[in-house]
Amino acid sequence: MSTFQHFATCAAHVGQEPEQWNSMDIVPPISMTSTFIQEEPDNRAEYFYSRVNNPTRQCVEKCIAALEGGKHGKNYPVKLLFKWMR
Repeated sequence: MSTFQHFATCAAHVGQEPEQWNSMDIVPPISMTSTFIQEEPDNRAEYFYSRVNNPTRQCVEKCIAALEGGKHGKNYPVKLLFKWMR
């Protein structure tokens, strides 16, 4: 749940915690990779395939949840939505 009083302030700040990035960026970098390094094939890390989860998507989902007053938000790749809608 967001602690910001105004919608625009919430939209600008939620999901953008610089402590979570090695670079300490205020605005998170856009993750443009499709796959991530894994220690072992059977032991998946938090991010392993970009269509499932990536840092950029995680920030967007936090922001959507806060703007809607919810606990969780979900964001789907556009191509997958069209495939599921058929």
